[in-house]
Amino acid sequence: MTKMTTAVPEIRDAAPAPAAAVPVAVAGATGYAGQELLRVLARHPAVALRAAMSSAATSAPRALPALRRIWDGSVTPLDVDRLAESAEIVLLALPEAAAADVGTALVSRGRRVIDLSGAFRLRGDSDRHRWYPATTTMPAGVVFALPERNPDAIHGARLASCPGCYPTAALLALSPLQAAGLLEAGIVVDAKSGISGAGKAPTDRTHFCENHGSVAAYGVF
Repeated sequence: MTKMTTAVPEIRDAAPAPAAAVPVAVAGATGYAGQELLRVLARHPAVALRAAMSSAATSAPRALPALRRIWDGSVTPLDVDRLAESAEIVLLALPEAAAADVGTALVSRGRRVIDLSGAFRLRGDSDRHRWYPATTTMPAGVVFALPERNPDAIHGARLASCPGCYPTAALLALSPLQAAGLLEAGIVVDAKSGISGAGKAPTDRTHFCENHGSVAAYGVF
């Protein structure tokens, strides 16, 4: 009779327990980008989503049915003091003028900020005054947060200013060529974007009937 044996499964070390979840809050949670932030953060094992606020202090609390079973919290009116009290890291999906005020206030309270607007992208005072006039001062520790180019700087940043879609596409394509000395003057970047980046406010330029199957220049000069 052949002796039957049962294979003993290999004993492996248990996976390391995740680090304590970082308390995080989102301001501007009712916009397109803000809702996507909530969708990602609510599922992240290293994040504790402590607060979600709208873009205005006068708005009424509201639920987000699209995120039901992912996140069942309520979006409350914007309150900088509550943001600072509730989270160590605050993500801003606010219009530039609001982000300029809220981001600066949060950094001054010792919070780390990730800003999706353009409020802190430009270092030059004259350029910033022209394009983002609401940003009158730059907090200490601002980093242009393109992870593929400067991950170490982002790691220690007090305020990570996320680049827009066009700078991201252009820089990721051109940086390797620049590093290899293959670029010459006269570069033209021909880029296209969708409609969601224009925000929620309806305009002729964002109507479906105006855009379906079409491409148009905008903001020329």
